[in-house]
Amino acid sequence: MKRLFLLLLISNIFLLLQANFSKYLWDTGRELDVRGEMVEHRNNILAVSSGNELFVYSMFDIYNFTLNGAYTFNDRINDIEILTSKKVALALNTIASSKTNIDSLDTTGRKIEVRAYNGNQIVQDGTLLYLAHGDNGLTVYDMGSNLSNEIISNYHHDWGLNTLAVKWPLVYAGNAHGVASINLSNVRHPMPFGQNYNVFECNKIALYDDLLFAVSNRTLNIMDISIAGKIKEGEVLYFPYTIRNIKVSGNELFVILGQGGLEIYKINSDNSLSHATSYNDGRYLYDVSFYQDYIFMLHEDRKLRIFQYR
Repeated sequence: MKRLFLLLLISNIFLLLQANFSKYLWDTGRELDVRGEMVEHRNNILAVSSGNELFVYSMFDIYNFTLNGAYTFNDRINDIEILTSKKVALALNTIASSKTNIDSLDTTGRKIEVRAYNGNQIVQDGTLLYLAHGDNGLTVYDMGSNLSNEIISNYHHDWGLNTLAVKWPLVYAGNAHGVASINLSNVRHPMPFGQNYNVFECNKIALYDDLLFAVSNRTLNIMDISIAGKIKEGEVLYFPYTIRNIKVSGNELFVILGQGGLEIYKINSDNSLSHATSYNDGRYLYDVSFYQDYIFMLHEDRKLRIFQYR
């Protein structure tokens, strides 16, 4: 009898260890009063943009934020990338950018440098900076050890580029007709690689290993890119709201749905998705970003709320 009991106990422990425990969102009660539509965090720098305004914070933990800079630019901010050098890079609609301080806000501490570029999205990968442009295509900057921001190559695409993600030596980019792949083996001479995947207008993409997530309005297309240059269509998810943005953190995919809140999916070892959890408090959700096991949620009521996710 004792032997049977021990076998059952060991079996139950094994099953518990193998189980996928659910993660939950917990409201920490911490929040920042800041208007915004995009939020990014990296290297203990938090950047929030609203239209043509940018707010840059340094942070020690979720209880200590310092507003280091608040600026108005001469055109709308399309994207934010916090660089490994602890500078903030922006993609703007305008060619000649200028910024002025928002004097009505008190800022303290050492200023964090902000650099602006003309384009839709900006991504750092190593010492290279990639800029997607709706008309001009791709521009590659070599920041080098001295962060000189030298333009080393351009790649023009007839349909322009809305968004991009880097999986060296390829860049995957969304455009008006689908997803294009660009070969950067010779970074000074980018070349098309494979055929453009012409199915839909793609305005947001994200990568996780051999998966590419491509957004078109309310549709999320999940594609296999395990063979370089060949994009294989897989599962397609449909949502009742327009997808504002998608982000990958760890092995999870975050789908930001505006009025529809947030949907989180676990990316399994076989590259399938399983739904992890949902969040919707009735307030329009603009964007999310991540810090350790916390999620920053940017809502329409000029609040950045901090949730624990574990």
